[in-house]
This record gives sequence, structure tokens and C-alpha cells, in this order.
Amino acid sequence: MGSSDIPPPHVSPNFLPVTNTLLQIGGSLWTLCYILLTWESFRTKSYGMPLFALAYNFAWELIYAFYVAEAPLEKAVFGIWCLLDCGMVYGIVKHGHNEWKHAPVVAKNLGLIFWVLLAYCCVGHWASAK
Repeated sequence: MGSSDIPPPHVSPNFLPVTNTLLQIGGSLWTLCYILLTWESFRTKSYGMPLFALAYNFAWELIYAFYVAEAPLEKAVFGIWCLLDCGMVYGIVKHGHNEWKHAPVVAKNLGLIFWVLLAYCCVGHWASAK
């Protein structure tokens, strides 16, 4: 449910405050998760979120920030998450090769692999949101 959605008349009046509170708690914890994943990436010289999961998640936030979200608050939140994703992307590009020493071709092309996955996921999210 988006921030500007109106529930149907048969829904309890308690529904909206409860869902808004849960959405704020979830969003705050999601933001904290991004910060901690980025911090852990810099601390361990690795990356915190799996490659495909980050590409999929970053694509989701890009498409929703620039294409789907209508309310300014929603656009701002997705935009902030996009910025926080950049720290995790940097962690993969900078330190990801350390995790792929057993597969030198992947280690050498990890940045390219990420950007191809991101483009693929953006197309998928855009197509499903359209």
C-alpha cells in the first residue's frame, strides 16, 4: 500500500495507522540494514549483499524512485535507498574480487557482471511495473 492509497470502506479505521507505523518501522530497519551492510563491506574488505540480490534490489529502487512512485515522500525514500545502495555497489566493485579468487574470470569482470545484472533487473522491474 502506498502512502497516498485509501483503503476500501469495509476496512477498519485502525488499518491505516497500523500499516503506516509498520511501514515506517520496516523502512527504518531496511535503511539500517543498508548502512550496516556497507559498513561491514568496508570493515571486512568484502561485500555484504550477494551480487544478484544487490542488482535486483538496486534495480527495484531505481525503477520505483524514477518511474513508479508518485508521492514526493515515496520518491525521496526510494532515492535515499538508491544512494545507500551505492555504498554496497562500491563494496562489490572495490572488494568483490577477493571473494572470487577461485574464479579469476568472474573476479576480473565483477563490475561488468554487476552492471549487466542491474540492466537486466531494471528491464524486468520496469516491465512488471508498466
